[in-house]
Amino acid sequence: MVNSVNPLVVHLICSSGFYGAERVVANLCQEMKGTDVSVLCLTSNKSGVEQFQSKVEKSGAKWTTVDNSIGKSINTLQRIRLEHKNIVIHAHGYKEIVVACLFKKLSECGVIVTQHGFTERNFKSRCYNWIDMALCRWADIKNVLCVSGDIYRRYSDFGVPPSRLVSLPNGVLIQDELAEDSIRAVVAKQLNVSVDTRIILYAGRLSEEKDPLLFVETIKCMMDTSLDFVAVIAGEGPLYELVCRELDQFSNSGRVKMLGFVENIDEFLVAADILLLTSKTEGTPMIVLEAMVQHCAVVATNVGGMSDIITHGKSGFLVNDRTADKLSACCEKLLKDPIVHHRITDAAKREVLEKFSLDSQMEGYRQRYKECIE
Repeated sequence: MVNSVNPLVVHLICSSGFYGAERVVANLCQEMKGTDVSVLCLTSNKSGVEQFQSKVEKSGAKWTTVDNSIGKSINTLQRIRLEHKNIVIHAHGYKEIVVACLFKKLSECGVIVTQHGFTERNFKSRCYNWIDMALCRWADIKNVLCVSGDIYRRYSDFGVPPSRLVSLPNGVLIQDELAEDSIRAVVAKQLNVSVDTRIILYAGRLSEEKDPLLFVETIKCMMDTSLDFVAVIAGEGPLYELVCRELDQFSNSGRVKMLGFVENIDEFLVAADILLLTSKTEGTPMIVLEAMVQHCAVVATNVGGMSDIITHGKSGFLVNDRTADKLSACCEKLLKDPIVHHRITDAAKREVLEKFSLDSQMEGYRQRYKECIE
């Protein structure tokens, strides 16, 4: 039976895990309770997206998984279209935009896209990026949501019409504060360290654009200090084995912990003293916003939209030249001076509450969804 009243928002996303874009989608589903919203996930690794699926389904949104295939994705959208008069496809990546634009040629629907950021690693990825930008400029897309000023400028410079471009940073769900002392004790036990040991956290995919090897080099720079800290790497990805080899010399020291994928990353953000982000490119990383809410100080490379979130020296530390010695100096300053750490984390939380809460940004999403079907 066709639904003639409420439009259905279909979040279309290719996924192999629960990373930044997936967290954005899960949070949007959580905030849109009471409206028609679903997720169509394109994946070749169904077990890898189980946490993502669980988050979506707990919000009450419908979840559908299909093989990472353009044809199968379009067939699934056609079945969904039979049940809904109005559909808005919210695409979250390159292949997703291709699928959405092809489907729009076959069946009337609204299309908007979120540009989370894209790394040009090689010629193939540069071609993908050009196709992405070309579709945003010339295809029948209602809005291009840019999560950072850097992304907005890139698409504007490419010639995407100003009427399509919307600056809409990622927003974080503001939840009740967690019990820091008890969580820190649980995490310390899991890591087999003292509850007083300071924690420097890497949380993210172990891939080229995130540059985990720079994290390793930064930790190496800090090994000769008298600071009592443990470095924790929470994530998996194509560089996992290489990172392990780089850390072989510290395997028996207990000062570096390779955890692989961590489901309870929120608890680690509460327990950690520093989130160290060594990326080569970023949009508005959710992990940074979530760390700032949990009073975890952020030290990061100044790339992409990082300067949109953090004011250097006030709400975190940003390093321009991406060197291990500069990053380690910032970490050491935070670990050595509790007053500086407290000042930074207090300012960071205020910044997120004032500018990056998802609740305050939902009207922007709802307005764009409504405009798609008018």
